[in-house]
Amino acid sequence: MKRVILLLHRYLGIATCLIVAAWCLSGFVMMYVGFPRFSAQDRIASLSPLDFANCCDFTAVRTAAPHNPIDAFEIEMLTGRPVLRLNRGVTRTLIDLRRGVPISGVDGATALQIALDFERAAGTTGSPHFEATIERDQWTVSGEYTRDRPFHKIDLGDLQGTEVYVSTQSGEIVQRTTAHERFWNYPGAITHWVYMTPLRAHTRVWAQLVIWLSLLGVCLTIAGVILGFLQIRIDSRSLPKSPYVGVRFWHHVCGVLFGMAAIAWVGSGLLSMNPWGLLDSDYGADEEAGLRQAGLTSTAAIDAAEHLVREENLPRLTGGGQLLQLASAPLGHSLWILATGDKSRTRFAPQTLAPAPLASSELLAALRYEHPGQTPTSAELLNAGDDYYYSDHDIPFKPAYRVEFNNTDHSRYYFDPVSGALLLKFDRAARGYRWLFSAIHRWDFSPAIRHRPLWDLVVGALLLGVTASSITGVVLGFRRLTSRTP
Repeated sequence: MKRVILLLHRYLGIATCLIVAAWCLSGFVMMYVGFPRFSAQDRIASLSPLDFANCCDFTAVRTAAPHNPIDAFEIEMLTGRPVLRLNRGVTRTLIDLRRGVPISGVDGATALQIALDFERAAGTTGSPHFEATIERDQWTVSGEYTRDRPFHKIDLGDLQGTEVYVSTQSGEIVQRTTAHERFWNYPGAITHWVYMTPLRAHTRVWAQLVIWLSLLGVCLTIAGVILGFLQIRIDSRSLPKSPYVGVRFWHHVCGVLFGMAAIAWVGSGLLSMNPWGLLDSDYGADEEAGLRQAGLTSTAAIDAAEHLVREENLPRLTGGGQLLQLASAPLGHSLWILATGDKSRTRFAPQTLAPAPLASSELLAALRYEHPGQTPTSAELLNAGDDYYYSDHDIPFKPAYRVEFNNTDHSRYYFDPVSGALLLKFDRAARGYRWLFSAIHRWDFSPAIRHRPLWDLVVGALLLGVTASSITGVVLGFRRLTSRTP
């Protein structure tokens, strides 16, 4: 049996040692540079203040947007004009409110103006120029960007080498990268996730490749740990020692000391891919739609927009700052309006425009309707994180309502405390993913370990040991391949 384990570890190591070493080294980079992401909050913060001067032709707007069911609507500025977005699934209808005409697509010149407005809002200076219209590239390859394709790629020409991607469908900026992020992500996330564009564009092929590479890595590390302990020798003073010298010695010692960390990281990386549906969860996607069924239509959205932009109503919405966006915020079977400014977010009643702070009783009523016969066991506003909803290292914590059920899955929900939007849902599978992947792979078991610099010291030390084990494995594998002896 020992001989079988030795051969398994040796030849799996020869086959995968470079990949495992690359995963380790790229992990160091990912501790400090993550994959570029332009969140919804980032996008709203980059918008120009709403300006309804010489607005609006709602008679023409009603002609441009016939009566149809929609999921949501937003009012914001686009290249100096207020626009109404009507969203239905992956379909977005964009209407110029001043002229009352639909905007059928965003061309390159308009995208360049959007980028100029973004640069102005960000307070940076440069010379933006149009680069290309693309379907996908390294930074927009995942499925989350599908409904926004293709994109106009604009180089802002600033000192940070910022590039933004403007959707030709909606005119929204959906991604932003800097030269620093692009450089470090190649030895970082792209290497770690095997995220090369031609491969990642084929989601199923990419997923299966990562799953099977990870599975081989699990077999390699388990065999190595077993073999490492079997090879320990006890001398006359009852002290454990390695029978090896040189590179073999360091590979053996590092493998014994850090082998369990290697198994944990490779194994949790495997589980991150949800192999064979082991940790299937919808994370509340179905319930999100159910909780926001207010029977919204394009006609109702236009009526609400006409009421909102009246000059006498606007002062109530600004909250003393600049108003950036007005959006629908349905909850249960009721429609509310969310006004987002540069200083605050406020929910309003659509007819009276009176502030309507979200109460936990509303969430409970909506959830009871969605889950008849089930009773929540608790509902509270969190002002500090718990085991499932928490700040991620340098990302600040944002309050949320937490609602728990005593059902078979012990479901737990987290809601935005202003809009009532469902942020997260944890059922049995999602909790498994949190502990078997996030906790182990990212080492965020508790608030104490998540805070820097303790997290850097602990994770960095463990990763250094695993990296030493993998690199010495690469050296031994290369020696085996180039050796003339059988």
